[in-house]
Amino acid sequence: MNKNQLKAKKILQNTRNKMINKRYKSIIKNLIKHFLKNLKNLYIDTKIEKINKIQILNNLIAQIYSIFDKAVKKNIIHKNFANRKKSKLMKLNII
Repeated sequence: MNKNQLKAKKILQNTRNKMINKRYKSIIKNLIKHFLKNLKNLYIDTKIEKINKIQILNNLIAQIYSIFDKAVKKNIIHKNFANRKKSKLMKLNII
């Protein structure tokens, strides 16, 4: 391969990786927003609805943790950033 082909290949790889990283980060942001919205609405609901909301919140926490761990594994985000975010979410989740 000559230099021009290597440059073109590198550009394609960078754009592909940029899209993958952007997708992970947007998924994380959307899940956190959804979690916080459900947590805020939890205090308004009646007891029966609260039980369902708590199950939804626990499922969201599990999804968020999974996405954080996958992103750390693929070096998309730093592990300390992920641990800090997970810790803040758990502090908020105390019911």
